[in-house]
Amino acid sequence: MVLNDANGQPYIFRTNVGNSLTNGVEAYIEYKPVQTKKDGNIETELSFFTSSSYFDATYQKGSVVVNNENKSIAGNRLESVPKWISRNGIQFAYRKFNATLQYSYVGDSYADAFNTETPSANGAKGLVPAYGIFDFNSTLRITRNYTLRLGINNFTNVQYFTKRPTMYPGAGVWSSDGRSIVLSFGIKL
Repeated sequence: MVLNDANGQPYIFRTNVGNSLTNGVEAYIEYKPVQTKKDGNIETELSFFTSSSYFDATYQKGSVVVNNENKSIAGNRLESVPKWISRNGIQFAYRKFNATLQYSYVGDSYADAFNTETPSANGAKGLVPAYGIFDFNSTLRITRNYTLRLGINNFTNVQYFTKRPTMYPGAGVWSSDGRSIVLSFGIKL
């Protein structure tokens, strides 16, 4: 809505488009089938974990103006809220070495309150597809003061994006990073 300020200058007045309700559940579960100790310290450990959430986020009431007409968004999913987010993995440790393999899944979401499925010409509206990626991280404690770390993020090099922005640096999709590898050597002084 365009209004005029005290000096007669026009400005765009924006407010909430409606009321929403989000119901959900989050859970972290870890299972350690193997754990051995030597001299009071953990020598070997194998564990499986999941950290998952489910969100049912919808507009209860509300409308958005399109072509000077109010259009209802009641019952639509909230934009940028995927129903499922899940991080699942395996952790392994043996003496001075530990490693984690993790699979991350993020469900689809919408970029706008109308739940537009087909992407707009500029890419700012439309479905943001679900994606899943694998990460690997490991650490080797060479001595008490020296550590070697290796991380491979998105090691299957999946192409995906997480949002459809409308503003800076421009409308469209922001693609996420492909595979990245980080190798580091740490010294504790």
